[in-house]
Amino acid sequence: MIGFLVRRIGQALVVILGVILITFFLAKLIPGGEARAVLGTKATPFKIAQFDRQNGLDAPIYLQFWRYIEGIFVHLNLGYSYKYNQGVRQVILERLPKTLWLVGTSVVISVAVAIPLGILQVVRRNKPIDYALTSASFFFYAMPAFLLGTLLIIYFSFDLNWFPVSPPQDAPPWAVITDPARSCSRSSHCAPSRWPRSAATCARR
Repeated sequence: MIGFLVRRIGQALVVILGVILITFFLAKLIPGGEARAVLGTKATPFKIAQFDRQNGLDAPIYLQFWRYIEGIFVHLNLGYSYKYNQGVRQVILERLPKTLWLVGTSVVISVAVAIPLGILQVVRRNKPIDYALTSASFFFYAMPAFLLGTLLIIYFSFDLNWFPVSPPQDAPPWAVITDPARSCSRSSHCAPSRWPRSAATCARR
């Protein structure tokens, strides 16, 4: 057991380091460099040199990579977002509560829908309702989330007028999260709905 955990942790570390390495060198392949990408094509050589000096891009490549690794693992510095004009970690922390709320709601919906459907499939195994629910599960699993989300907006916002298309900032959480949660839970309920059926099939054998 310990050996298995050590191997899995080692594999995870190799994958993480590989992703970091690829991300680092992909940034170096940007035409004109990072400075040109941030400052624009009209940036003067003086501005580019100043940007490189301020961000340590004038240092040797191995030293840049070491600082990159040190910033991530020691200082938890995930970089700076020039789109939002703030640190990436701050951007993530600001959006984390809504993300957790969305994921939690999606999981609750998935379990609440999947378990009863799975039990129904066990009771009606190899019957028309079993085949229909199985087909529906695979259908929704294969459907892209953006397509289902668009259909939900059209139906619940335009046809039924139950939820606003773009909820205001002060809208209650249920009004903001309902459609996205349904869209996200559409594929995650497929596997839980199959668990009771699979368990019943194995028990009968």
